[in-house]
Amino acid sequence: MHGKINTYLNMHICDMSLSPQALGSLLHDVIPEYIEKNTKGFRKGEGKEKDVVCEYNDDFSFEIKTSSQKSVYGNRSYAKSETGKSKSGYYLTVNFEKSTAKDPRILLVQMGWLDHSDWIAQKSDTGQQASLSKDAKKYKLLTLYKA
Repeated sequence: MHGKINTYLNMHICDMSLSPQALGSLLHDVIPEYIEKNTKGFRKGEGKEKDVVCEYNDDFSFEIKTSSQKSVYGNRSYAKSETGKSKSGYYLTVNFEKSTAKDPRILLVQMGWLDHSDWIAQKSDTGQQASLSKDAKKYKLLTLYKA
């Protein structure tokens, strides 16, 4: 299928001048779609479900976190409470180069089980960010790919 829409979608990411937030959001949407199309029993999550849902065992469902920085961050709520969508579970983390790089690349892909208690809330009461503890980063995430 070749047409104007398909040609546009096949543009190189670096030609689009995407912000790190937009590129992270794009990866966050594309990864579950790719997994759903290529892995039997997994689908993109909806609403309060994890980002990727394992249809035969919900324990294998997982969240996706993307970042153009060296660390991966979650919302402050990850460190504050277990209400709503469970914050404990498997996480797929993807670190990437900012699209300002000549040819932006995926730099690091990791996966592992993170508990609610592994997230540390930003100190400021108005801050909306949570980061991972040093031990969680060092011992709980397995590197699947490193550029």
